[in-house]
Amino acid sequence: MKKTHKLSNKLIIGFVLLGILICLASIFISYFKYKAAVGKKQNDVAYRIANVGLSYVDGDDIERYLETGQADEAYDVMGRYLSELRANMNVSRLFIAKPEGIELTYVFDADNPNDEFEPFTLGDKGKINAKFEEDIGRIANEGVRVDNYFYSHSEFGYNTSAIVPVYNSNNVIVAILVVEISMGILQSILTEFVVFITAASVLIIGIFIAVYLTYLQRKVVSPIRIMTDETDAFIKNEAEVSERLSSIVTGDEIEQLASAIYKMQVDIKEYIHNQMSVAVERERIVAELDIARQIQTGMLPCSFPAFPDIREIDLYASMVPARRVGGDFYDFFMVDDHKLCFVIADVSGKGIPAALFMMMTKILIKNQAIAGLSPSDIFSTVNNQLCENNDANMFVTAWMGIYDIRTGRLACVNAGHNPPLLCRRDGTFEFFKVRSNFVLGGMEGISYQSTETRLSEGDTLFLYTDGVTDAISADLEMYGEERLQIVLNILSGGQPQEILERVTSDLQVFVKDSPQFDDITMLALKIMLLKPTQLSLTVTSSEENFEGMRTFIDDTLEKTGCPEKVRTKFLIASDEILSNIFLYSKSTSVTVEIKGEGGETALTFSDDGIPFDPLAIEDPDISLPAEEREPGGLGIFITKQLMDEVAYVYQDQKNTLTIRKKSSSH
Repeated sequence: MKKTHKLSNKLIIGFVLLGILICLASIFISYFKYKAAVGKKQNDVAYRIANVGLSYVDGDDIERYLETGQADEAYDVMGRYLSELRANMNVSRLFIAKPEGIELTYVFDADNPNDEFEPFTLGDKGKINAKFEEDIGRIANEGVRVDNYFYSHSEFGYNTSAIVPVYNSNNVIVAILVVEISMGILQSILTEFVVFITAASVLIIGIFIAVYLTYLQRKVVSPIRIMTDETDAFIKNEAEVSERLSSIVTGDEIEQLASAIYKMQVDIKEYIHNQMSVAVERERIVAELDIARQIQTGMLPCSFPAFPDIREIDLYASMVPARRVGGDFYDFFMVDDHKLCFVIADVSGKGIPAALFMMMTKILIKNQAIAGLSPSDIFSTVNNQLCENNDANMFVTAWMGIYDIRTGRLACVNAGHNPPLLCRRDGTFEFFKVRSNFVLGGMEGISYQSTETRLSEGDTLFLYTDGVTDAISADLEMYGEERLQIVLNILSGGQPQEILERVTSDLQVFVKDSPQFDDITMLALKIMLLKPTQLSLTVTSSEENFEGMRTFIDDTLEKTGCPEKVRTKFLIASDEILSNIFLYSKSTSVTVEIKGEGGETALTFSDDGIPFDPLAIEDPDISLPAEEREPGGLGIFITKQLMDEVAYVYQDQKNTLTIRKKSSSH
């Protein structure tokens, strides 16, 4: 338990410290004010004595004494008068001297039998305090009285000095007359004053503190102690209201506070009673929501690896709802042995309504996909179904793709959803822009348009909902698409699970302790390899079969997903090869095999005709006009230019020519 200190002790300590501070301030101010007043008075007395002393001094005589260094009868008379003045006025020192910088040339120095120092005689040298040099110089040169009281601590004691100029008959200052009065009496007076002020302050402030603390104890401390005790008792006794608070009568804010605490205790007791019944109902709702969450989670495929028997793809997905149940969902399933359907969606709204709408949308999409519809037809049908009796006016943004493992072809459709990011093999993630259609459930009768592309080995597709990019940090900054793209590119070659975990980790670092406002759903698909396809056709070696074999090659290449530009190059090369076989090989049959694997397509032509290696023919010099070139070799030359690789072998009594080209080649 935390240690507490009594309020009364704090008040006593506080007032005592305040009293000490006031006493010190009073003494400090009084001391310096009184010292200044007494010091000025003493200095004024010294000046009055100095002016009396001037009446005994003749400036012309002083000038003569300084020049000759000889005293006379007038000097003795002056000295007697000045000595009597010093003795009668109890002056510490009285002397006449001429200042030159900080040096003094003494003219007369009245003897003080009470000190142990011999007086200076005519012509003796001495020094003044260096800090008084400037002020004494002004007096000796200008004859003005300065504000400096000339306090000094020296071998002559603690004194205040009065310094006046001595003029000759030509009104020229020839020396100064100095009177020093002891300040010892001032110190004694100040000591008595400080003692008196200290005693009086302590007495007065002590009486005030004692009286006021008694008042505070009765009117403040005691009521606060009652409120504190009753508050602790209210907590310990399970909100049992006490009547002691109503006994506090002070006529001020403390009485108002006691009344407020009493009313608060009554209100809290009633609130606790009400909350107990509310808590029971809340527990029931929470239990039902947990069941709803389990049902929702159970509807989403969450077993990974998703398709352990299909080596051609790797897929991973996750959903983190903002509440116990969410409106986002993802799904993936095999439509048939070769086609993967995957979808990610975000239902408008939150909570139970969004979860119900989400489950209905998911079921409808899957039913239409399994029926074999195209992505655009799936969304068109599901949109009309969602619009029926949609009194809640809810809608869904969704992105769906159907991927053919054999051909690498991806047909996709976007219903107002965030664009995914696509990373080609050995590349970086870029936003995959496809035609954006209207949301599902927003308007009946909409025709959705799909987009087609081809995914190759090593390609990765990343789908997400706006809960990722719209995540807000504590500084109210949005996560955004740019940061998402940067994080994805850190693991552009990674596996789907690694990618999702890295994005999730970066989101947590970004938002820190900020609450999650939207569901966060992600799905990543990586193409591991394309399922190899191999088709063949054997025909008799006759010219009438030429067109049929050419059509077979064209159709098969298209079905395997070979790009149109690459397909055209294969057809040109095939025309040259088949023409030579049908016209010159004298074979009985011709076979063509088509094989696609790893983004590369290979065509192999076999015949049982005369052994002939077309690659042994020297390339024609195409820089020469046609009439000047040697005949033959142009067809195989064109084929080598169009293909990435051309190979010939004669085995098993057959000519075998293979041409290869990657789908990404130009």
